Amino acid sequence: MYLDFFTGKEIASSAKTSTIDSYEDEVEEYQKKDYTYIPIPDSKKYYDLSRDELREIEQGQYLHPDTPMLEAFSRLQEYPFLLFDDFRDFRSEDGEYIPAGIKKFNLPDGSFRADEIANNPDDFRERYDDETYIDAVDSLEEMASERYEILTLADANKRRARELFYRVLSEFEVQLAHLIEQEYPDSESLFNEAKPEAIGRWQKSKIDELVVHISEHMYLSTLLKIVGKSENLREKMGYSSRNQFDNDLGGLVKLRNRIMHPTQTLVHDTDDLKKEINRVNRTVEALDNLNAKEIQPKFPKSVDQ
Repeated sequence: MYLDFFTGKEIASSAKTSTIDSYEDEVEEYQKKDYTYIPIPDSKKYYDLSRDELREIEQGQYLHPDTPMLEAFSRLQEYPFLLFDDFRDFRSEDGEYIPAGIKKFNLPDGSFRADEIANNPDDFRERYDDETYIDAVDSLEEMASERYEILTLADANKRRARELFYRVLSEFEVQLAHLIEQEYPDSESLFNEAKPEAIGRWQKSKIDELVVHISEHMYLSTLLKIVGKSENLREKMGYSSRNQFDNDLGGLVKLRNRIMHPTQTLVHDTDDLKKEINRVNRTVEALDNLNAKEIQPKFPKSVDQ
């Protein structure tokens, strides 16, 4: 399932940074804003207000701007926060982006780091007559004011993150319903599994001359129960064991319910994040295990068809 268009940078927030000489004077300001960390990237450090200590910013805390959101969440389980740095360069290594040094720009009188130019814009503007180079200096100066963005656990509760989770779960429900319809084409054969309200909705669809399979009226919990009981359907999703299927995917019902209630916090701490991301990743894996032929769009039929 392709989800790379959901990126970690989309849910990151502008980061206020400090310096090693001034951060102590800013602690009270950060506390008033209920911040936990003061990034001091020029010194490769950050101040942890909750622990009252200065700590190292590790290389792994810097993310490429195109990092998929699920990958960013996996990284966030290792570090207290992650940073996006508009001036940072990356190199590709074994299909992964590895943080490198600060980007450099070739100007008429040499090659200079982006931060060096941005921190001394007037000096560089005075050197050149060409508007192209002056515009480049102006652009870097403007970027410097919003250079860093920070990603923390709290960002996993943002709307865009919920959209990612919902995208996975809604696709999962559609494919479960489709698998069940293929395995049990006669809707009435599932009456023993279906809840009364699902049967009622299906019967009403017949009256309205819009015939869909009863699986489309079922809740996620019922869909999981039916697939879990069927060895054939489980194996199509990569599960031979009923217990493993239930253990890996049973928690999706709670996750879905929480996603559908935007006032409920999804992630309170690292353990919550790990649990929810593992659930989502297992769901994506189950979807990827399905044969492409199983994934077909379905359209309601009239009673005459």
